[in-house]
Amino acid sequence: MHDLHIPDLTFPMVSYGRQESHWDLRTLLYMGASKVPPKAAFNKITAGELGRPIIERIELVRRLHEAMTARLVVDARVKLRAAP
Repeated sequence: MHDLHIPDLTFPMVSYGRQESHWDLRTLLYMGASKVPPKAAFNKITAGELGRPIIERIELVRRLHEAMTARLVVDARVKLRAAP
């Protein structure tokens, strides 16, 4: 089987606090990843403990990420225009 390309599903435009987990939708691609805290989920993904990603979900999650990114960008622009 060919190596599967997982798109970047993060949100680098979001400002995070020091204690805040960064948003990353990759957890939606692995069975059981959403049942554990994000840091543990990514450790399990990296270690291969959650198996391979569910390829049928990739396009849906990519589109969800696209929609969320577009909304974040629009909201940021509106916020900038409203600033004095």
